[in-house]
Amino acid sequence: MLEPWLAAHGDPSRCVLLGVSSGANIADFVARKAVEAGKLLDPVKAWKLFLPEKEFNLDHPAANPLIPERGPPLKHMPPTLTVVAEHDWMRDRAIAYSEELRKVNVDAPLLDYKDAVHEFATLDILLQTPQALACAEDISIWVKKFISIRGHEFSY
Repeated sequence: MLEPWLAAHGDPSRCVLLGVSSGANIADFVARKAVEAGKLLDPVKAWKLFLPEKEFNLDHPAANPLIPERGPPLKHMPPTLTVVAEHDWMRDRAIAYSEELRKVNVDAPLLDYKDAVHEFATLDILLQTPQALACAEDISIWVKKFISIRGHEFSY
């Protein structure tokens, strides 16, 4: 069930899920739950702790988007932009996820930033670096593209 305000005022076709680092795994998990339910925002109501201690496992569906036999199939996922940094310890996993999406014809571009580190585009100390500024602009362009493809005007 949607929160009442979202149900009355929200336009799910204009929503974008974003996530950085483990938050990207959360975004994937939420998107899969939405696809599974056949609805856009219904599964998103409230957040509890991401992975309670008794469930902690790096192959938990919320932590690893590439575990075998995970549902729903990747081919049902929405367009997904993946951002990686040259010196990010999670780089290979993120690239593999983007490649798997493209293998099943999901629009899943990969943006790769040279001389960048993990969370380069979100850490306050790095927000004014050329890589972070370029990333913010690239993400903005990609989001605007999908909003306009759906016939909506993008406004600020």
